[in-house]
Amino acid sequence: MARQNVDTLNIIVTDSDIAPRMVNHLDMMIPHILSLLETVGFVTYYEFLQEFIKIFAKVINGDKICSILNACVVRICQDI
Repeated sequence: MARQNVDTLNIIVTDSDIAPRMVNHLDMMIPHILSLLETVGFVTYYEFLQEFIKIFAKVINGDKICSILNACVVRICQDI
């Protein structure tokens, strides 16, 4: 089920019609993305996260990008 959720998120986030409308919801989405970093360990989630950051790079700044990158570093350290 988690893989289906990531696939669906990836489709939504990379859709050129839907992605611009999601900007207003990033404050709600980022905490969920951070919590998934603690539990999801398959590659497609990290691919989604990479695309998410690329697409929203201009609006995910300051504390938002720092919290995402810090969570990534924590996860990598746990997996080493």
